[in-house]
Amino acid sequence: MSGLFLRTIVLAGALVGLSHPAAAAIPHIVIGDYHMLLLNADGSVTSWGRGDSGQLGRGQADRNNPAPAKIAALGNDVVAVTAGGALSAAVKSDGTVWVWGNVSDGLIGSNTSGGQFRYEPVQVPGLSGMVSVLAATNGYSLYATDGNGQIWAWGYDNGYGNLGLGPGAPQHRGQPLPVAGATGIVQLAVTGTQMIGRRQDGSLIGWGSNSARDNPLQAVTSATDPLGVTALKPTGLSFIDATATGNAAGLYYGIKNGQALAWGDTNSGMLTCGQESALTAAQPYTIKNLSNLRQIAAGGGAALFVDGAGAVFACGQGDRGLLGDGTTVSTKWDSVPANAKVGPVRVQGLPGPVSYVFTGAFAAAALMPDGAVYTWGRTDGGVLGNGVTTANGVVSTPTRIALNAGVDNSGNPGNVGNPGGTNPGTGTPAPGTEPAFSTAQSGPLNNLTATAGITLPASHAGQPGAIFLALLLPDGRLLMLDGATSSFVPAMAALYTGALPVSAPVLDIRGMDLSTLAGSNVYLGYGLGVNSLAALYEMLRAGRYSNVLTLR
Repeated sequence: MSGLFLRTIVLAGALVGLSHPAAAAIPHIVIGDYHMLLLNADGSVTSWGRGDSGQLGRGQADRNNPAPAKIAALGNDVVAVTAGGALSAAVKSDGTVWVWGNVSDGLIGSNTSGGQFRYEPVQVPGLSGMVSVLAATNGYSLYATDGNGQIWAWGYDNGYGNLGLGPGAPQHRGQPLPVAGATGIVQLAVTGTQMIGRRQDGSLIGWGSNSARDNPLQAVTSATDPLGVTALKPTGLSFIDATATGNAAGLYYGIKNGQALAWGDTNSGMLTCGQESALTAAQPYTIKNLSNLRQIAAGGGAALFVDGAGAVFACGQGDRGLLGDGTTVSTKWDSVPANAKVGPVRVQGLPGPVSYVFTGAFAAAALMPDGAVYTWGRTDGGVLGNGVTTANGVVSTPTRIALNAGVDNSGNPGNVGNPGGTNPGTGTPAPGTEPAFSTAQSGPLNNLTATAGITLPASHAGQPGAIFLALLLPDGRLLMLDGATSSFVPAMAALYTGALPVSAPVLDIRGMDLSTLAGSNVYLGYGLGVNSLAALYEMLRAGRYSNVLTLR
């Protein structure tokens, strides 16, 4: 077992590597109106769907080819991507921001008007040191976050105040500038006209449209419209996201103590999951029958909820197939629509726990631990990546797509089901089979000391199984520590596989700077099984895992 003990040092080094965003790309999917981008583990980007405005980034000659293919001009050093409307953008490992697609009204980083398109990525001047970028849902404005959590905004405002300038602001701004007061942000959620940011302590700020229709802006009371950067009422949140239709104000979601909260727009038919009264939407309300959540993905009047076991649930408008349950029937909000079903509903057709989900205006996607991609929703423009471009067609159950470039997992067991034929889920260990977790943490994040370990019940020592160490990032993405490569990966991986020990010290951090991982959580657990996949499912079913470290 000496190899397992040595991995305590491996884990510490892997965390330090992740604390510098340029060190590695963390795969995830983003969705515009009719196109998707996949950030691959090697730092390349794959695009598919409609490309008439250049949003696929593969050059003018290839703009009408909806099949998945890599964006050659971006190379292999991208660390973050975003999409909104017909706009795409990326951050490279050197902190620069690149845009393509419909870059009108200043999105290219200069004061341009409408009708500006770029078919390959171009660099936005004047920006460096950025770690992420987020597009407004309508693709009219962009928001980059630097290493200090300061938000920078540019693009089209149209009087909504979404650039954070308050009343009387210019309609568009080509020069990226910091949003005053939008500092210390670890996660941002936007619609087309409203923006909210989450700080490390779980508090929120917001700015943008605050008209009588959607006042108060996401649970604040103010007569000012548009609203400048203002503290919002919800606190203690570990995750946020938003959905809107068109330029409408949004319905916002948050996770607090594993529960889903919602608040916001009461007039666009987006209230979900049996909310009893539309009048309560100005105050956060708890969505029933959801628990132990780690991610929410909202868009197109619907929301997806991922729990700790990787299961996906959905609420909202179902006519576009976004609920993923094989129907186009919406879930109820209040007493309407009369023919709606009770939510949340379980998303069907996924082969096992997901790593990450995303939903846009017309489509949704799930990234599996083995790198496979499943999509569902409308087929317009080939956005689902399945070769179908029919307008108004609907695929209402997740379907795996073939990635012709990028992360091509056609040879991987992407359709491996759950051993035993049951769905994974969290449970409570049977008496006498509970593991014991030890943990200690001291010092600030920029000089952190922490230890953690696990002690197994005597009856399980020596049995075949696996020990798992997972890092849950603030944006809901889940990474697992691969003991073979000594690195965190966005795939199913085990720290150790073999005969299980009686006990193991798994974490030993001494005076390390992990401040840029603020808001992340470290989970430790083990499962019984002849291989790591079987052990993972057994661990989830039995509930033999725990949050041993929160980076705050």
